[in-house]
Amino acid sequence: QKKRKMGREKYCLGEDIRRELEEGNISVSLFARQVGVSRMTCYRIFSSTSLDTLLLMRISKALKKESVTLKEALS
Repeated sequence: QKKRKMGREKYCLGEDIRRELEEGNISVSLFARQVGVSRMTCYRIFSSTSLDTLLLMRISKALKKESVTLKEALS
């Protein structure tokens, strides 16, 4: 999913996170517990184009991703 703003497409980081959950067969409930947020917050994350760096680090750990490049984090 890409969001449009002033004629430019914006990268949706949350959509990639949601896709990772689906591919890894990880439930939203389990993901929420691992990240330390509510399920409602998870759904907000899935529609986000940007995330707080500390939250992104917790998400990366939950998804067992060892590193996230700065470019990905700032997109």
